[in-house]
Amino acid sequence: MVKRYACHVLYKSAEERCLCQVVEVEEGGRLLRYYPLSQEQPCTEWLGGVFVLLPAGLIPLELESPESVWQRCQLTTHSEAVVWRVEGLSLSEPDFSLSCRWKRLF
Repeated sequence: MVKRYACHVLYKSAEERCLCQVVEVEEGGRLLRYYPLSQEQPCTEWLGGVFVLLPAGLIPLELESPESVWQRCQLTTHSEAVVWRVEGLSLSEPDFSLSCRWKRLF
């Protein structure tokens, strides 16, 4: 089963972000694809906020900062990505050193 979610910001890495995106995920949060949200789409749930792509197998710790997660991410190599929703980051001026809550989509 595939689900679609829309967000304000999708971070592919600490340096690369995309605004107003739709992500399509399989069960377990595995990313199938993402693309710009250009118009309202059927069967797409608007969650808003910040999504982050992480390698499959990398699980953020409770209240871990994005900065810390991305440092651990550099130590691993995975081909599949999983989509996480991050609570606690500002949309306009995010501070990646702050502790955040992480929730895997789907």
